[in-house]
Amino acid sequence: MLSFTLLFLLLIFHTLDAVHARSSPTVISIDCDNTLYRTPLIEKEIVNRLHKYAFKQFNLSPKDADELHHTYGSTIHGLTKTLSLTPSQLEHFYSQVYALPPSTYSDLLPPASTTFTSSTGYSSPAPPTLRLLSALASSPLYSLHISSNSPLSHVSKVVSNLGIPSSSFNSIVTPSPTNGFLTKSSPSFYDALPSSPTPPILIDDNESILEIASSHPSSPRTILVNSPPDTLHRALLLATSSIDASFKFDPSNYLKSKNVIDEAAIDLTTYNELRSSLLSLPPPFNTHLKVVDLGCGLLHMLRRLTDSSMGVLPQASPSSSIQSLEYHAFETNPTLLPEILSSLSSMGFTTVSSSPPYTFFKEVTTPVPPKPSFISRLLSP
Repeated sequence: MLSFTLLFLLLIFHTLDAVHARSSPTVISIDCDNTLYRTPLIEKEIVNRLHKYAFKQFNLSPKDADELHHTYGSTIHGLTKTLSLTPSQLEHFYSQVYALPPSTYSDLLPPASTTFTSSTGYSSPAPPTLRLLSALASSPLYSLHISSNSPLSHVSKVVSNLGIPSSSFNSIVTPSPTNGFLTKSSPSFYDALPSSPTPPILIDDNESILEIASSHPSSPRTILVNSPPDTLHRALLLATSSIDASFKFDPSNYLKSKNVIDEAAIDLTTYNELRSSLLSLPPPFNTHLKVVDLGCGLLHMLRRLTDSSMGVLPQASPSSSIQSLEYHAFETNPTLLPEILSSLSSMGFTTVSSSPPYTFFKEVTTPVPPKPSFISRLLSP
């Protein structure tokens, strides 16, 4: 009986602990500059102003100022350590370096609560990352915060210009007279974050800062965001265990899968109408066909146009007058290039120029002897 009672009490305590942990939201703290947003305009303006301030006030060259940032995690922390700056000097530093012109913030993303429409009339929803932030802010399971080495005035302007309601964040922790102008170069900076049964999650673009933060008594979990594919969006998904940490988005695999679906879903009536229009072009367009493919992906359209049964080549359409094809393919994602080159090789193309613009050549013999050979060329930047 005693054993049963003890087991019952342990079960109750375990349940209460689980409920308490569930009722205490997980703290997620996000860095501001180059994490909450990424735009070169703001960063460049801050760095320029910092260099000018360091030279004017302390006779430090831009190289010296950058070295302080590298050594101490932030330039202002380096100045404080090496020159023993007073609180009034620190306050003056922040007021001058971060007095950015209002136009500087115009480079930020569109508001999260609206849609934006281009001059073509195309309307798209707010960026997915901002929608995800909004969803997490309204969830009782998470408590969002901002931890930044920038002053509160700057961070508030960033949040406002991103269109994120200030109420989305439970707190914004920055250097201030209240905390003795502590920066993230000191683990004590994170004392301002609320305590929770689960370790806080810190998202930052500075690896050295995260290393310092890891020594905080709360044993925070750290997520580095410095370059694609390590984006804030992915960091938030990792923080909420929405994706596996080992998962890496592969554009090539995505497009391969998409092409399979596109091929199965293609409307043959529409495609045949396009094909018929190409085959019936008047001279001189009916002999030398030029195609421009913007956002060519893995060259799915080139593969279709040169298909032996459904393409526009003479071997697919004996009545075709097309003798050569010049295909200009443009793709902005450089990670796709190896797969693009592999696709060209599998289609029988040989390399003419292996430097941008890449040029490839393929000769196809037509089924009718008198007809000239079919030449296909691909140009890709």
